[in-house]
Amino acid sequence: MRIFFITASAISLSLISCKKNTEGNGNVIIKESAETSYTDNNGKIDSATSASYEKTVDGKTNRQETFVYSGLDNTKAKVTFADTPEEHTLTIEANKRKIQLDRKDVNPLKTTYERNGIRAEKKGDSLYIIQDGNIIPLKKDNI
Repeated sequence: MRIFFITASAISLSLISCKKNTEGNGNVIIKESAETSYTDNNGKIDSATSASYEKTVDGKTNRQETFVYSGLDNTKAKVTFADTPEEHTLTIEANKRKIQLDRKDVNPLKTTYERNGIRAEKKGDSLYIIQDGNIIPLKKDNI
């Protein structure tokens, strides 16, 4: 009888303690999409990616979108637009360099980002990087 009682107690405790909550946190909503490879005109696979990420926690939305942009000489740059309740930034990655700019102005024609003397203007599918009077035009690739 004692063995039966100990065995029954152990089984009931293990069943109660192993109950999983599969509902998760109802205040967190995550949406993700990504394309992980890019092929150029010669059939060569490039490491640049295009992705978007959106996460809502307690009604506050964090959004991040990454696109591939091309220069006039067909060099590629990965451009990430990040929008959080605290900040709105643009990050440009090309030639093993990374530049992060803060959003300064938004209007229907263009969005302006700037930091440390470097300015970027986004107009539709075009992005213009301006530094010391030099303008570098970039065009969004359609992947």
